[in-house]
Amino acid sequence: MTFKFGGGGGKSVLQNISFINSTTWSPAQDMNAKIYVIGGGGSGGGSNAVATGGGAGGCAVTIADLDASTTYTITIGAPGACVEQTSSGVNGNAGGDSSFSGSGITTLTGSGGGAGKYDTTQTGAGTQTGGAGGAASGGTYGNFTGGAGGNITGSGGYWKASGGGAVGLWATGTAGPAITGTNDNSTTGFYHNNGGYIM
Repeated sequence: MTFKFGGGGGKSVLQNISFINSTTWSPAQDMNAKIYVIGGGGSGGGSNAVATGGGAGGCAVTIADLDASTTYTITIGAPGACVEQTSSGVNGNAGGDSSFSGSGITTLTGSGGGAGKYDTTQTGAGTQTGGAGGAASGGTYGNFTGGAGGNITGSGGYWKASGGGAVGLWATGTAGPAITGTNDNSTTGFYHNNGGYIM
Protein backbone atom coordinates (compact mmCIF):
# COMPACT_ATOMS: atom_id res chain seq x y z
CA MET A 1 0.00 0.00 0.00
CA THR A 2 2.99 2.33 0.13
CA PHE A 3 5.73 3.49 -2.19
CA LYS A 4 9.16 4.14 -0.74
CA PHE A 5 11.91 6.12 -2.42
CA GLY A 6 15.49 5.98 -1.23
CA GLY A 7 18.24 7.98 -2.86
CA GLY A 8 21.50 6.47 -4.06
CA GLY A 9 24.10 6.56 -6.80
CA GLY A 10 25.64 9.84 -7.94
CA LYS A 11 22.44 11.90 -7.93
CA SER A 12 20.67 13.79 -5.21
CA VAL A 13 19.89 11.77 -2.12
CA LEU A 14 16.30 11.74 -0.93
CA GLN A 15 15.54 9.58 2.06
CA ASN A 16 12.29 7.63 2.35
CA ILE A 17 8.96 8.96 1.09
CA SER A 18 5.80 6.91 1.63
CA PHE A 19 2.58 7.42 -0.30
CA ILE A 20 -0.65 6.07 1.18
CA ASN A 21 -3.09 7.83 -1.15
CA SER A 22 -3.31 7.89 -4.94
CA THR A 23 -1.76 11.02 -6.43
CA THR A 24 0.57 12.40 -9.08
CA TRP A 25 4.09 13.39 -8.09
CA SER A 26 7.28 14.89 -9.46
CA PRO A 27 10.58 14.77 -7.57
CA ALA A 28 12.12 18.08 -6.61
CA GLN A 29 15.37 17.03 -8.34
CA ASP A 30 16.57 14.29 -10.66
CA MET A 31 17.36 11.27 -8.50
CA ASN A 32 18.10 7.59 -8.37
CA ALA A 33 15.50 5.78 -6.28
CA LYS A 34 14.62 2.33 -5.01
CA ILE A 35 10.86 2.00 -5.36
CA TYR A 36 8.57 -0.46 -3.57
CA VAL A 37 5.02 -0.85 -4.87
CA ILE A 38 2.77 -2.92 -2.60
CA GLY A 39 -0.81 -4.03 -3.26
CA GLY A 40 -3.55 -3.81 -0.64
CA GLY A 41 -4.06 -6.83 1.60
CA GLY A 42 -7.21 -8.95 1.47
CA SER A 43 -9.54 -9.12 4.47
CA GLY A 44 -10.38 -12.30 6.34
CA GLY A 45 -13.61 -14.26 6.04
CA GLY A 46 -16.36 -14.36 8.67
CA SER A 47 -18.17 -17.45 9.88
CA ASN A 48 -19.64 -19.18 12.91
CA ALA A 49 -17.35 -22.15 12.22
CA VAL A 50 -14.27 -21.68 9.99
CA ALA A 51 -12.68 -18.47 8.67
CA THR A 52 -9.31 -17.93 7.00
CA GLY A 53 -7.11 -14.86 6.76
CA GLY A 54 -6.63 -12.76 3.64
CA GLY A 55 -3.57 -12.73 1.42
CA ALA A 56 -0.94 -10.00 1.42
CA GLY A 57 -0.44 -7.73 -1.57
CA GLY A 58 2.36 -8.36 -4.04
CA CYS A 59 5.48 -6.18 -3.97
CA ALA A 60 7.31 -4.92 -7.08
CA VAL A 61 10.75 -3.43 -6.47
CA THR A 62 12.89 -1.47 -8.90
CA ILE A 63 15.87 0.87 -8.94
CA ALA A 64 15.28 3.69 -11.42
CA ASP A 65 16.37 7.18 -12.38
CA LEU A 66 13.51 9.62 -11.80
CA ASP A 67 13.33 12.90 -13.67
CA ALA A 68 12.19 16.13 -12.03
CA SER A 69 10.50 17.15 -15.30
CA THR A 70 8.29 14.03 -15.30
CA THR A 71 4.97 13.67 -13.49
CA TYR A 72 4.55 10.14 -12.15
CA THR A 73 1.18 8.53 -11.44
CA ILE A 74 0.83 6.75 -8.11
CA THR A 75 -2.15 4.46 -7.52
CA ILE A 76 -2.64 3.01 -4.05
CA GLY A 77 -4.72 -0.14 -3.79
CA ALA A 78 -7.25 -0.08 -0.98
CA PRO A 79 -7.17 -2.86 1.62
CA GLY A 80 -9.99 -5.37 1.44
CA ALA A 81 -12.95 -4.10 3.44
CA CYS A 82 -13.57 -6.03 6.65
CA VAL A 83 -16.66 -8.21 6.91
CA GLU A 84 -18.95 -9.25 9.74
CA GLN A 85 -19.84 -12.83 10.44
CA THR A 86 -23.36 -13.77 9.35
CA SER A 87 -25.46 -16.85 10.01
CA SER A 88 -24.55 -18.15 6.56
CA GLY A 89 -20.91 -16.97 6.60
CA VAL A 90 -19.22 -14.50 4.28
CA ASN A 91 -15.96 -14.35 2.34
CA GLY A 92 -13.62 -11.41 2.88
CA ASN A 93 -12.74 -8.88 0.20
CA ALA A 94 -9.70 -8.76 -2.06
CA GLY A 95 -7.26 -5.87 -1.80
CA GLY A 96 -6.81 -3.37 -4.62
CA ASP A 97 -3.88 -3.11 -7.03
CA SER A 98 -1.15 -0.48 -6.52
CA SER A 99 0.99 0.92 -9.33
CA PHE A 100 3.67 3.47 -10.17
CA SER A 101 4.03 4.72 -13.74
CA GLY A 102 5.52 7.50 -15.80
CA SER A 103 7.58 8.31 -18.84
CA GLY A 104 10.91 6.51 -19.06
CA ILE A 105 10.18 3.68 -16.60
CA THR A 106 8.39 0.35 -16.74
CA THR A 107 5.08 0.44 -14.87
CA LEU A 108 5.33 -1.26 -11.50
CA THR A 109 2.30 -3.13 -10.20
CA GLY A 110 1.65 -4.81 -6.86
CA SER A 111 -1.60 -6.75 -7.14
CA GLY A 112 -3.97 -6.94 -4.19
CA GLY A 113 -4.12 -9.96 -1.91
CA GLY A 114 -6.99 -12.40 -2.18
CA ALA A 115 -9.97 -12.59 0.15
CA GLY A 116 -10.13 -14.92 3.12
CA LYS A 117 -12.79 -17.65 2.93
CA TYR A 118 -15.35 -19.24 5.19
CA ASP A 119 -16.91 -22.62 5.90
CA THR A 120 -19.97 -23.18 8.08
CA THR A 121 -19.25 -26.84 8.88
CA GLN A 122 -19.45 -27.22 12.67
CA THR A 123 -18.71 -30.93 12.90
CA GLY A 124 -15.01 -30.44 13.39
CA ALA A 125 -14.30 -31.28 9.75
CA GLY A 126 -14.60 -27.75 8.31
CA THR A 127 -11.78 -26.89 5.90
CA GLN A 128 -10.93 -23.84 3.79
CA THR A 129 -7.99 -22.24 1.99
CA GLY A 130 -6.58 -18.86 2.93
CA GLY A 131 -6.69 -15.87 0.60
CA ALA A 132 -4.06 -16.02 -2.14
CA GLY A 133 -1.11 -13.65 -2.09
CA GLY A 134 -1.09 -10.94 -4.75
CA ALA A 135 1.33 -11.05 -7.68
CA ALA A 136 3.74 -8.31 -8.76
CA SER A 137 5.20 -7.16 -12.07
CA GLY A 138 7.48 -4.57 -13.59
CA GLY A 139 10.20 -4.67 -10.95
CA THR A 140 13.81 -4.80 -12.13
CA TYR A 141 15.05 -5.65 -8.65
CA GLY A 142 12.33 -8.19 -7.86
CA ASN A 143 8.64 -9.10 -8.11
CA PHE A 144 7.53 -10.79 -4.92
CA THR A 145 4.21 -12.56 -4.40
CA GLY A 146 2.47 -11.77 -1.13
CA GLY A 147 2.04 -14.42 1.52
CA ALA A 148 -1.23 -16.34 1.50
CA GLY A 149 -3.66 -16.53 4.39
CA GLY A 150 -3.39 -19.66 6.51
CA ASN A 151 -5.17 -22.82 5.33
CA ILE A 152 -7.50 -24.73 7.65
CA THR A 153 -7.80 -28.51 7.55
CA GLY A 154 -8.34 -31.45 9.88
CA SER A 155 -10.91 -32.47 12.43
CA GLY A 156 -11.32 -32.05 16.16
CA GLY A 157 -11.53 -28.31 16.49
CA TYR A 158 -15.05 -27.10 15.80
CA TRP A 159 -14.33 -23.39 15.42
CA LYS A 160 -11.14 -22.40 13.66
CA ALA A 161 -9.65 -19.15 12.33
CA SER A 162 -6.30 -18.48 10.66
CA GLY A 163 -4.19 -15.36 10.24
CA GLY A 164 -3.34 -13.41 7.11
CA GLY A 165 -0.20 -13.49 4.98
CA ALA A 166 2.73 -11.08 5.16
CA VAL A 167 4.21 -8.80 2.49
CA GLY A 168 7.60 -9.82 1.12
CA LEU A 169 9.98 -6.91 0.45
CA TRP A 170 12.96 -9.07 -0.58
CA ALA A 171 11.40 -12.51 -1.16
CA THR A 172 8.01 -14.17 -1.44
CA GLY A 173 5.88 -13.14 1.53
CA THR A 174 5.34 -15.50 4.44
CA ALA A 175 2.04 -17.36 4.51
CA GLY A 176 -0.16 -17.37 7.59
CA PRO A 177 0.39 -20.57 9.64
CA ALA A 178 -1.86 -23.46 8.65
CA ILE A 179 -4.28 -24.87 11.21
CA THR A 180 -5.45 -28.43 11.76
CA GLY A 181 -8.33 -28.99 14.12
CA THR A 182 -6.26 -31.16 16.44
CA ASN A 183 -3.23 -28.87 16.71
CA ASP A 184 -2.62 -27.92 20.32
CA ASN A 185 -0.09 -25.19 19.55
CA SER A 186 -0.58 -21.51 20.24
CA THR A 187 1.76 -20.52 17.38
CA THR A 188 -0.39 -22.07 14.66
CA GLY A 189 -3.69 -20.29 15.19
CA PHE A 190 -6.96 -20.55 17.04
CA TYR A 191 -9.43 -23.34 17.51
CA HIS A 192 -12.18 -24.20 19.95
CA ASN A 193 -13.10 -27.87 20.28
CA ASN A 194 -16.48 -29.32 21.07
CA GLY A 195 -15.51 -29.99 24.67
CA GLY A 196 -15.12 -26.31 25.40
CA TYR A 197 -11.32 -26.02 25.38
CA ILE A 198 -10.26 -22.66 23.94
CA MET A 199 -6.89 -21.98 22.33
